[in-house]
Amino acid sequence: KGLIEMRTGALGGAIVKEISIDQISESLTMLIRYKKVSLGMLAEFREGVDGTVASLAAEQVNASDIEHLRKLLSEAQTHLEGGISGWDAVTETDIQFHLALAKITGNLLFMSVLKTVYENIKTYYDSYLPKNEEIFQQNLKDLADIFQAIEMRNPQKAGELAREHVCR
Repeated sequence: KGLIEMRTGALGGAIVKEISIDQISESLTMLIRYKKVSLGMLAEFREGVDGTVASLAAEQVNASDIEHLRKLLSEAQTHLEGGISGWDAVTETDIQFHLALAKITGNLLFMSVLKTVYENIKTYYDSYLPKNEEIFQQNLKDLADIFQAIEMRNPQKAGELAREHVCR
């Protein structure tokens, strides 16, 4: 795992290296990328974590965060209006929205784990997410509703909407 370095010489020996987030997320990346985690497991995980993150974001959001989230929603809408050629960009913007919520919490674990999950979730989207405009419209509406609850600083509603979003 690259956690121990062998050094020679008088001050040598086995030295435990500093652990980085990248090293920790490597195993999770492998599980997701090679579909060792079922779609049901991934949905269950996201339902719990995304709901918690949205609730915390509603409690901790500031004006700058609100503007950033609003900008992401606007970008997603623009991509969606571009038709089928913009759908991959809508998905990417959706991911950026969720990662922005994790960043708002200030919790390094949420940021790290969700970054790993979302960077690797595309294999599931490609395999299981039907690509039609109605689904993308509903997805964008869900994000807008979550945003509104966060903007209103309503943690309970934000968490509930985020959990429902994952279940759709």
